[in-house]
Amino acid sequence: MAAAPVSSLVIFTTTGTNAIADLNNNLALIRNVVNALVTSSNTLISGLTIPAPTISSPTITGTLTVTGATITGLTAASVGPGTYPAGVFSVPTLTVTGTLTLTGATITGAPTWGSNQAITLSTAAQPNITSLGTLTGLTVAGVTSFTGHTTITQFNAGNSGAAITLNFATNGNNQRVTLNSATPAITLSGGVAGGVYTVEVVQDGSGSRVPTWVGASGATVIWPGGVTPTLTTTASKADLFSFLFDGVPATPHYIGTTVGLAYTV
Repeated sequence: MAAAPVSSLVIFTTTGTNAIADLNNNLALIRNVVNALVTSSNTLISGLTIPAPTISSPTITGTLTVTGATITGLTAASVGPGTYPAGVFSVPTLTVTGTLTLTGATITGAPTWGSNQAITLSTAAQPNITSLGTLTGLTVAGVTSFTGHTTITQFNAGNSGAAITLNFATNGNNQRVTLNSATPAITLSGGVAGGVYTVEVVQDGSGSRVPTWVGASGATVIWPGGVTPTLTTTASKADLFSFLFDGVPATPHYIGTTVGLAYTV
């Protein structure tokens, strides 16, 4: 004899400290009911309603892993370790100590993350990454395409004094320095192999400043034909230079090119 159809089976969830235990009990109940029903090939399940589990403001310590889940309305002061079942999770406020791993998961809404929290993307493909804030320390391997406006911010290193180091690793690929000493030494630092860097060199209000170019960590600065370009020495004028760092072991070079001279800035 076939089992009777199950109509409008509703699993209720609760919130608070007992939410996770209630959720586990509900899932176990569902599993037992479904297992019992499928023992007959003529079993029918109609109108089966299993609401998405809702947990209110849980605090989780351990390893939290989300597999194939959709997380909605998430705000998090800190996020870290554990395991979510697949499906839809509505978590108004989630506080986790440790590492949060999302596998095939979707986060919707406007999540907030603690300032000291790192988000690591480890899947093979990320077709769409949208950030409401600033992505820092992002490493992209392979061919990267950008659609729309892309900006590399210029870092103003300020006055040179008698010597100044332009650290590309710390302050970015695009930098500006104002010469305010007769013969300042400009040291280029922090280049990575294949990196291209630009330096805007500005004469102060006095002008007649003639810098020397130095490479840090054993690198040398080289120019076409071995000739260092003659800078514009007129007060308040600027020259622009580009450098390719070749990263050659033992004898790395910043390969310099003059982009333009005597700009009025």
